Amino acid sequence: MNTKIIASLAIIAAVVVVAAGATYAAWHSEVKITGASYETSSMDLMIDSNDSDAIYDWTKDGFAAPNPFVKGLYPGSTDEQILDLKNVGGVPGALTIKLSDATSPWNVLRDNLRFTVTFDGNRDGVFDDNATPLSGTLAEFHGKVFTLGPITSPVTTDGSTQFEGQNASVKIVWEVPFSAGDDIQGKSVSIDTEFGLNQIQ
Repeated sequence: MNTKIIASLAIIAAVVVVAAGATYAAWHSEVKITGASYETSSMDLMIDSNDSDAIYDWTKDGFAAPNPFVKGLYPGSTDEQILDLKNVGGVPGALTIKLSDATSPWNVLRDNLRFTVTFDGNRDGVFDDNATPLSGTLAEFHGKVFTLGPITSPVTTDGSTQFEGQNASVKIVWEVPFSAGDDIQGKSVSIDTEFGLNQIQ
């Protein structure tokens, strides 16, 4: 009996407290931050269109090969070209390459012109950043996209929003193997080289 009476008194006390609390305003203070803006960054791959080692001419537009004609190929001949690229956007990415044969698919040079592509992502002069160099004939490369490796994150140079990306280099070596036959004599092929940048997740 006593237990029930005590419980009833507790309920009445709680109701009184709630009713009393509703009649008085508690102190209040607030602070507000306005105008928080969110802006996306970018990926912006650029290539050096100047083949001089001392001068850079960065562009993001396609350009014609500085020497569109590589002449005098023969079985056993080889040569190379080094291209410099960089990402001036705020998002790091992995560099890709695609070689496409712009001439007829039955051209005999497709199977007799070999390419080896190596990557120097930090420009230390050593082209070993892709663990396994890409190597194959033009027919094996044609139209396929291959990942070379990451171009390091760009950094601000003066605290502004101007990004200066780390330069990277790609070396493309071409050769005609000794096994190439007489049927390659007097033949030519036109090749487009396309670089891309994929966001690193």
